[in-house]
Amino acid sequence: MPSEKVVRNSGLAAIVAGLLWTILFPAGWFNFDAKPLLGMLLFVVVMLFFGLGLAGLYKRCPNQLLVRLSFGLSYVGIVWSLIGGLLVVTTDSWWYLFISGFFVFALGLTLVGIATLTTRT
Repeated sequence: MPSEKVVRNSGLAAIVAGLLWTILFPAGWFNFDAKPLLGMLLFVVVMLFFGLGLAGLYKRCPNQLLVRLSFGLSYVGIVWSLIGGLLVVTTDSWWYLFISGFFVFALGLTLVGIATLTTRT
């Protein structure tokens, strides 16, 4: 797949993730107390779309240390929170793993923003 198609498709994935998050979160679909499996399934779908969107953004950024570290931290946060979310059915302490992974993801996204602003293309 050519580079421009990867970037375009990942941009669409990021738009879908943003729309799903914006529509479903205020509507209460991510209520993990009332319906934890449905909320976690929707969260997994949204985070996978966010990951695809990040892949396209990474493809456009130059190969610098801060760029690699920030995108890596974002992906670690995605995987970390998804593991915590998938443990919702097996353990009671899933929430700490889930929320700490989400904070790592948010920190990674902040660093992605800083890295993309400081790079020159």
